[in-house]
Amino acid sequence: MRVRGVNIKVLTCWHFIRERYFMTTQEKQKKLSLRPLSPRDPEQPHRAATPLELLFDLIFVVAIATAGQQ
Repeated sequence: MRVRGVNIKVLTCWHFIRERYFMTTQEKQKKLSLRPLSPRDPEQPHRAATPLELLFDLIFVVAIATAGQQ
């Protein structure tokens, strides 16, 4: 497969070689370090769910209810 005239396998190989041989230890640690998610403060003022979150919750409830009926 080619993207913009470059073979994907060549790109994948180059990324592997770069990570293995050319990245410093600090770069590797920075790439691998993930911050854990911290919960929001329940006492936070103006805390509200967005319409997208409410829609997701509604769809999830309908899916579980439908699966429970079968």
